[in-house]
Amino acid sequence: ISLCFSLLVTMVVPRCLRVSRHLIYPAVCMLVFTNLCWGQTAEDFETAALYSFSQARSPYYTFILAGNPPQKEAVFVDTTTSVLGFTCTDCSEVKCGRHLGKHFDPSISQTFQSLSCADIPDCSNCVDDRCLHLVKYSRKNILSGEFVRDQIYFDTNVGRTDGFDLNFVCISQEPKFLQWEQAEGTVGLNPTSTVIYQAYKNNPNINHNVFSLCLGHKGGYMNIGAGGLKEDLKDVKWINFSGPLYELNIETIMVDQERIDVSLNDDLENRVPYLDSGSPSVLLAYNLYDKVYREFTQFCNRHEKCPGRRLQSQLSECWVKPDDLPEPNFFLAFPSIRFEIAHDLEIVWAPKEYLSGFNGEQPSLYCLGFKKSFKTILGATFMKDQNIIFDTENKKLGFQYKTCRPPISEEEHDKVMNEIAFHQELKDEKNHVELEEKDDDSLWRTAFAVLATIIVTAIAMYVCYRRRMLDRTKIMLDGAVELQEREDDYDFNSYSRSVDQHSSM
Repeated sequence: ISLCFSLLVTMVVPRCLRVSRHLIYPAVCMLVFTNLCWGQTAEDFETAALYSFSQARSPYYTFILAGNPPQKEAVFVDTTTSVLGFTCTDCSEVKCGRHLGKHFDPSISQTFQSLSCADIPDCSNCVDDRCLHLVKYSRKNILSGEFVRDQIYFDTNVGRTDGFDLNFVCISQEPKFLQWEQAEGTVGLNPTSTVIYQAYKNNPNINHNVFSLCLGHKGGYMNIGAGGLKEDLKDVKWINFSGPLYELNIETIMVDQERIDVSLNDDLENRVPYLDSGSPSVLLAYNLYDKVYREFTQFCNRHEKCPGRRLQSQLSECWVKPDDLPEPNFFLAFPSIRFEIAHDLEIVWAPKEYLSGFNGEQPSLYCLGFKKSFKTILGATFMKDQNIIFDTENKKLGFQYKTCRPPISEEEHDKVMNEIAFHQELKDEKNHVELEEKDDDSLWRTAFAVLATIIVTAIAMYVCYRRRMLDRTKIMLDGAVELQEREDDYDFNSYSRSVDQHSSM
């Protein structure tokens, strides 16, 4: 179209305006170049909205459509896993809890396909000719399911009407910590993942080796393909990564002006920290956490900063913002944390990013977004307010400071957030009931423990008393025997003397 239009301009305009064609050629060349560039980048990526009810409590997720007719499923965006999976109708509430939407029902999808082990490359867990997916977090926390195939649609801005056939995991059991979360599953986007590749490999305008995540305080977005070439990428800072995860070689951490050297020895596994969008918080290895927290506390005490009532919970340390203190001034009273990464990359972790709020739940409560763990993981709070570009083909990560907002209308966003809020109320109510049940169980266990202690103590005291009585009886018997022996000896000696006296007479 661009070439035809340009040729038409070249033929018609000179005759109408009676000017030389040589004067029109530069403008035509510029027009052709602009149209070609625009045609190349106009459809080079698609955008999906990301949601999060509370960055302090849950990671970010997006929606996909599965099957024909499509069924809407919410999936966490996870940069550490490699597969797409969500709960199916075989997963009961006992095994999978309750999520935002319904479990995927294969029976009503006209395009659903069961798969054999031969259909899954490198199937490592084949049972009855079904390829199973099994992840053990602990003895009781297990995620399991089987690989199946159906049409998948990403819920993007272009309003896709054509799905693509994709293998995914039909989950039949979830670990306890995933039950009653908003999302029904996860979409894995680590460097070995083929989800986006399989989705867009037949689309020549989509670079299926590149995607980007922009996580904000109230949602965000994910660009699929090209990482957002329409946007200004001049201020993007690039670094290389290696391995099966998006690793960042952190050299130093600065809390305000205090420098902390980071060593692999701080991590019990001696591994490089990595990005994990599926983790809401930043996890710091034990030694590193102690160093960062000590400098953070000294800043608050030394400068009389960090205002508000301080709360200590089992999960994190929190502050209640004074009502008369504006939020920007509240954040200014906390130190900035800087991560100096190899290849001259510095990422500033501002207080408004590491102090995770609870949105509408408790608007004045802010909690630290980093916790102690046995290894260092850079979770979603570390990734906030940045457009992070993942180039899996060239093994590069790009970082660009940006205000991230969902690419949807306020009405649509409010509708989704209301659904999330309702689900959160159900989850909190269930947790409250479970907590009461645990309290009741704890009361019974405590009473049983006290009763058992009393019984054991009574038995021990009785045994001690019996032993003492036996010992005393034995002593008395030994004394009596000794006394009897002495009396017998005395009688014998008296008898002997009497016999001797009688003989002498």
